[in-house]
Amino acid sequence: MADTDLLIEELSTYLKPKDVEHVRVAIEFSRAAHQGQMRQSGDPYISHPIAVARILTPLHIDAQAIIAALLHDVVEDTDTTTEQVAEKFGKPVAELVDGLSKLDKIQFETREDAQAEIDLIKSRDEFKLLTLTPVRVDIIVEQPAPPDKTTAKQPPQAGAASQAGK
Repeated sequence: MADTDLLIEELSTYLKPKDVEHVRVAIEFSRAAHQGQMRQSGDPYISHPIAVARILTPLHIDAQAIIAALLHDVVEDTDTTTEQVAEKFGKPVAELVDGLSKLDKIQFETREDAQAEIDLIKSRDEFKLLTLTPVRVDIIVEQPAPPDKTTAKQPPQAGAASQAGK
């Protein structure tokens, strides 16, 4: 069974059918946006966002966060804009994707500085954190990385399209 089918099967155990359908649309949107992009392993790039989404399913995370996981590199690595994501999937999904994209740009001078920031975030009132969108970004980011075969990407092949929904 393909990873896409496994993801849909896993989501179907706890999401409403209409939400599963929205995830299917996001898979195809991401697949089209990453058309021609390959991982270093030679796998199509879509294998990475699907692997990230599958890591989240045991948490029974909501459809918006799953969709954001599927789209997390679309804005960064393709010609797709945050506005296009918002038009297609709604503002909350676009905000999650934007939050994930910005995390890559945060840099700390030392590992200790990074750990101090993590400790500060963890020490905040958990109730307040649970009501904020950034928590879903944190959940997506804090999951273990998919197997090495999906973590490195290669540039798109010459002539390959990298746009979706345009």
